[in-house]
Amino acid sequence: MGYYDLNTQAFTETGCGNPLTVNAVQAVATKPVALYVGGIITGSSTVTLTARAIALSGAVGQVPPGTKTLPLAVDNDKLPSMGQKLVIHLNPTPGDDGCWHTFFWQNPASSLIRDIIEDKVQTPPLKVGDFIKVKEGVDDASLKKLGNALRDRGGTWDVMLPVIQAESHTGWVEVLGFAAIRLTLVDASGKDKRLEAETLNYYVAPGAQPGGPSYYGLLAGSPSLVQ
Repeated sequence: MGYYDLNTQAFTETGCGNPLTVNAVQAVATKPVALYVGGIITGSSTVTLTARAIALSGAVGQVPPGTKTLPLAVDNDKLPSMGQKLVIHLNPTPGDDGCWHTFFWQNPASSLIRDIIEDKVQTPPLKVGDFIKVKEGVDDASLKKLGNALRDRGGTWDVMLPVIQAESHTGWVEVLGFAAIRLTLVDASGKDKRLEAETLNYYVAPGAQPGGPSYYGLLAGSPSLVQ
């Protein structure tokens, strides 16, 4: 077990340790092979053949189509420590903690956001480095729809959110990673319209692929062979 650096493609053996520093498994197979004619040249009767393979897991780098990724994005500097309370305010100010998004669709209309919440449209695959269309503001109808969906699920809902840079909530923004949250409250009626959740740690996303450069609590459920 160890850590695989995607940039340098180097594997460092760590053993069983902190899950944040273990994202890969390396397997090495060796086999002695008898030499006949070649042994005359090498002076040895055998040679050892070696094969190496590395499987990468760790932080999510890509989620497959149809994954329950909410049409909400959260700022990377607003995420609390794992297991703590997360509040995303949706007032139309630059200081908000997150914003709505509509993946790659050009027009972030309220009707499209509600369709995504209700699973009326299949969400596309999404990966780190993609640019998604975002917009700030409350969007009362969408927030109420999200509240209804939460109520229908008994008051808690485990979902994924793309993580974005805390700079702009309009236009196209880059996906930095993915966070796992447990949604517990949607307030669509008060003055401070918001949603509340708990950040989830070591949450495994089935079908999600590894490769995320930063860890936000979400682990890939499908390891990938990188070497």
